[in-house]
Amino acid sequence: MIRNRDISGQLVNLLEQVVGLEEKPYSTDEFTSVLTAWYESQKAAMMADGVEVMVIVGLHDRVQTLNAIYKGSNCTNTAELQDAIANLSKQTKNAVNLTTIHGSKGLEASRVFHVRPNLVPHSRAEKDWEKEQERNLEFVALTRAKQDLFFAR
Repeated sequence: MIRNRDISGQLVNLLEQVVGLEEKPYSTDEFTSVLTAWYESQKAAMMADGVEVMVIVGLHDRVQTLNAIYKGSNCTNTAELQDAIANLSKQTKNAVNLTTIHGSKGLEASRVFHVRPNLVPHSRAEKDWEKEQERNLEFVALTRAKQDLFFAR
């Protein structure tokens, strides 16, 4: 389950950027090839523009997630992929809540996995108010667990 729908929205936006939202058929290999080619062109442009590496890594993560959903849901076209993305936030049994730190505000869980804790505070936070915001985010991330808090780098 994806409690924070921003993630689902980001995946649909990514799909729209890569192939558009009209229904298109792809085999799994074709879809992987299209995604990979698109990502490589975006990566090259981003690197040429001096975009921060972590932004590129984030894009790579979303591309890999989109590909995994296509494969894992046995999609044969992009409409099925959009349905699979929409269904991610509807599943509740044996599900994992996946959210950003912002999206986790007000939520608690018995077990929490903090992925990439080394990114908080953000390295570009330079002004005092930015540093304070980053400390607040870190506090939110560290206080969501009722019992177990795990860090995944």
